[in-house]
Amino acid sequence: MTDTKNDTPGDPDNTSVDTLPGHVQCLGTILAFLCALRITKKAESNVTLATPFVPFIVVLVILVAPVLADDSKKATDINEWTRLGNLGKALYDKGEFAKALKLFTTAARIHPSDAATRLNLANTNLRANNLDDAIRHAREAIQIDPESAAGYYIVGCAQIRNRDFVAAIKALDQSKSLEPGIAAVSYQLGRAHKEIGENNAAIRDLRDCVALDPKHPSAHYMLGQLLARAGKRDEARTELQTHARLEEHHRDL
Repeated sequence: MTDTKNDTPGDPDNTSVDTLPGHVQCLGTILAFLCALRITKKAESNVTLATPFVPFIVVLVILVAPVLADDSKKATDINEWTRLGNLGKALYDKGEFAKALKLFTTAARIHPSDAATRLNLANTNLRANNLDDAIRHAREAIQIDPESAAGYYIVGCAQIRNRDFVAAIKALDQSKSLEPGIAAVSYQLGRAHKEIGENNAAIRDLRDCVALDPKHPSAHYMLGQLLARAGKRDEARTELQTHARLEEHHRDL
């Protein structure tokens, strides 16, 4: 991560020639050229700068300056957006979700059409248990990128916490169709199906989960419970023993 201690905006003591925006440096170069041309003309022929080229150069300055200014602003915005994203992720990893949300929100204002930034907001709100905001930002990400499997996954997880299991299954099925083979999606589908009594579907999803991630202790435990209810005692015992072994292994780490 870059050092930002000298990047304070609005600090007059923090601006050097090298850090001036590119369009300002360019205009300075043009003005210097005009002055040099004026001096040369006076020295050679004692005439002023009123040559046929002056109107052309002035028009060029007028036309080019806004473009250069816009490019400079875009470059500054991208750098700031990247900085905010990196800082927000570091705070998220520390569990400081409220602080991370402030940075991700500012980043979203800078780059409102970026789906990944919306997903950062959605996921952080989910971790902070701000379920409505998590769903809203996830749907914004989906609107930007209709094939965002992660967006549908976050919606599904939030709906499980809202206990709207039918809506959760719909979102998670969409996530799975867009990006098959994700153990976490199968696990959440198993949870949702179990909650509405669709045990066969839940067993199917949880089998998928442990096939994709054999070290998923919660999936083995839930699958063992459901298999026991279905009268499949031997399979249930195997799953519950696997869960116990994985839990013991985690405690030893």
